[in-house]
Amino acid sequence: MRFAVVNLSGAMYLRVERSPFPAIDEIIAELSGRADAILVDFHAELTSEKVAMGWHLDGRVAAVLGTHTHVPTADARVLPEGPRTLRT
Repeated sequence: MRFAVVNLSGAMYLRVERSPFPAIDEIIAELSGRADAILVDFHAELTSEKVAMGWHLDGRVAAVLGTHTHVPTADARVLPEGPRTLRT
């Protein structure tokens, strides 16, 4: 199985060149046929931005892991569409 790991930076309170939301859409398109599963490490200041990215990628990647958390949270969840691998 070919596994891709993507590192993204959140945009809120951090300096980024562009929004991570359209950026990840482009990255997923580029990985089509090159990876069987995608793990996204989302480094962001705000928990809400991490949750938004999870919903944005629901059913399109294997997992979204939020990093750079200052305060422990209980945000772990499996969203309705669930994890996805790109294997047929």
